[in-house]
Amino acid sequence: GGHRRYDIETVETIKNVKVFLYEKGYTLSGALNEIKEQKKAVKSFANKVDVEMLVDEIAEILKNRLLQNV
Repeated sequence: GGHRRYDIETVETIKNVKVFLYEKGYTLSGALNEIKEQKKAVKSFANKVDVEMLVDEIAEILKNRLLQNV
């Protein structure tokens, strides 16, 4: 099958979402908003990755995982 490969920055973003959700108690929406705000502050990263697409992909991954745990 097709394995996805992520760069280090993308992996860090996913880890940040996990921290916001599980350690800081954010909602999915709140976590994604915080990630968006962080990304606005880091212009070099924003130039390399389409942040909106990344957020949508993270949201989809998290929704799928949450549905698997129900």
